[in-house]
Amino acid sequence: MDFLKLNLLKSYINSIILSLRIKVEQYAHKLIIDEGDLVWVHLRKKRFPTLRKSNLLSRGDGSFKVLTKINNNAYILDIPQEYESSHTFNVIDLSSFGQGKFDAILRALEKEPQGTMNSMETKDLN
Repeated sequence: MDFLKLNLLKSYINSIILSLRIKVEQYAHKLIIDEGDLVWVHLRKKRFPTLRKSNLLSRGDGSFKVLTKINNNAYILDIPQEYESSHTFNVIDLSSFGQGKFDAILRALEKEPQGTMNSMETKDLN
């Protein structure tokens, strides 16, 4: 009789563990990044106090290259020295830098002087 209760209790505990594991995996941050990929960095106030003094400042900065992959949760990025922080980031602070169709256009417009952008706008309107 005791053996039956013990087996019943074990199966009940295993079913609870399985259901909890399914719920945890549902909300897991699954982002796999390879070396050389471009990523956005979430600027947290605790880690970047000089860059996040106000809520009006940007919360992310981006297009940083992944130098090395420590594991699936940690990556070393190529960030400038002005950030005054460690180069190691957790996957929670990263998001992939999507290469959409407008990214190339925006990069080209950022590199041009301000005067040529105005001339491009007038050409498009005509």
